[in-house]
Amino acid sequence: MNSVDQYKEELDLQEHTRMATTYLKLNQIIENINQLDVFPSLVWVWCWDIVKDKLNSHSPGKDSEYLTNQTFTEEDVWWMFVQDLDKNSFSLEYGADELDEAIFDWMTERDILVSLDQDQWLDDEDSDEESE
Repeated sequence: MNSVDQYKEELDLQEHTRMATTYLKLNQIIENINQLDVFPSLVWVWCWDIVKDKLNSHSPGKDSEYLTNQTFTEEDVWWMFVQDLDKNSFSLEYGADELDEAIFDWMTERDILVSLDQDQWLDDEDSDEESE
């Protein structure tokens, strides 16, 4: 018996099932990523996932120093992402932390995420609500 077979034998049924299911799901994800019409597709998926996470984690009601600008829909942000792609040149070359920081910087430069210290933006939001 080789070490892989021995390892699989030592797993309890729940863990074995979880790992087998994960294997199938990961292969399906890879197949789907490879069908995207962009290159490098994994970088696109990773970057967009970071953007979506930041939109969610900085939405109203979350404890954060930055707030998602509610004048943009997720789809608006997607088109901004595509529009700025050549300028940004997001890459995994320098690691996940650098990529995360580069995307955060892009989102703040485009006012997708706005610092709570930027009173002007918050005042503009308040004025819009009062005029409705």
